[in-house]
Amino acid sequence: MADSQEDLIATFCAVTSAEVGTAEQYLQAADYNLENAVELFFASGGASIATQNTVINNDDVAAAEAAQAAEYAEPEVRERIERRVDRLVDPDVPRFVFGNEPPIPSAPRGIFNQGRNMDFAQNMSPHERRLAELFRPPFDMMEDLDLDSAKQEAQEEKKWLLVNIQDTTEFSCQRLNRDLWRHESVKVVVKENFVFLQYDNDSTDGQMYRSLYPFETFPHMAILDPWTGEQQKVWSKVPSVEHFLEDLVEFLGQPGSVEQAPQEPLSVKGTASNTTITQVPEPEIVAGQEKLAEDGEEEEEEEKEEQEEEETTPEDPVASIEPLDIPEPDPGADVTRIQLRLSDGQRIVRRFKVSTKVAEIFAIIKHLKPEFAGKSLVLTAGRQNLSSELEKTIEEANLKNSTVLVES
Repeated sequence: MADSQEDLIATFCAVTSAEVGTAEQYLQAADYNLENAVELFFASGGASIATQNTVINNDDVAAAEAAQAAEYAEPEVRERIERRVDRLVDPDVPRFVFGNEPPIPSAPRGIFNQGRNMDFAQNMSPHERRLAELFRPPFDMMEDLDLDSAKQEAQEEKKWLLVNIQDTTEFSCQRLNRDLWRHESVKVVVKENFVFLQYDNDSTDGQMYRSLYPFETFPHMAILDPWTGEQQKVWSKVPSVEHFLEDLVEFLGQPGSVEQAPQEPLSVKGTASNTTITQVPEPEIVAGQEKLAEDGEEEEEEEKEEQEEEETTPEDPVASIEPLDIPEPDPGADVTRIQLRLSDGQRIVRRFKVSTKVAEIFAIIKHLKPEFAGKSLVLTAGRQNLSSELEKTIEEANLKNSTVLVES
């Protein structure tokens, strides 16, 4: 017997306290759909399906006898139906109010398709409520946000974004709710370091996510950088609690994680936030003050030398980049989308080949916005200043599916 079937039987027995043989009967009858099998079990009072099949349904026999008698009976001539004319639909009424299509109704709530409230469980038996609680999604740590809003919240809280896409028809997804998200250690780590989202595959948010980050298997989990949108880590199967915590600790321990988690992009203008302040012990401060007068003349000379060096500094390579009208490539495996966010709030989404050099992005921006021609632009993606990455390709600079801030 396949491992998945053994898991289903074990779960069925744990929830219903039924024997293994009874579990197999109900699961086979429900085509191994656990939710349907459990509901069938409780609806039938837990009786064995084999026993039920030996009972003759008297109503069915009576119905068959009546049908046979009717077949040989004299045909009955019904009275003529009177003609009637009526208006069924007023032609002046629009098909849909305000011209909008009605929303697609969501699937009925149930044990494996739960909402945040438990209204659907009011008519459940104690066994069914136990099952619903066992497989309840982790609403206590989930954010009820779309992907863009979640990215914004993660930026403000300086956290990473953790996304889980579920398919309610896949029992492995139910195992994720039962075994992983319920674990207290997992809850602590996720709440402290991530903005957590769980979407159903058939929901609008789930479909939107899959259009941006295609995948094939369920359940799907991924860590995203909320500034660039780049996937940092992906899981495509249910990990054990121990392995999942090890993965999270390893990821959060890397440079750029936890305390250095997604920070605000670099600013072109000098601000207090860009100034590094080093705490100096008090004795050193006193010594420095005593020596300040002696070093005054030397500092003036150094400033003059720095000014002379600035005057002889080579031309800014970004300012010298000429505008280029490079055609936008067609979608393909070697093509990615990059969102350009300008300082005035305007956003430009454009396709690029992953082999495109960063310098060409500057050239394309100057072509799209002629007012930037001849100017030195600052392009940042997350914590990365792209002015120093001109010769790298988009793939080498990790800019696939990213957002780039453009400032002049």
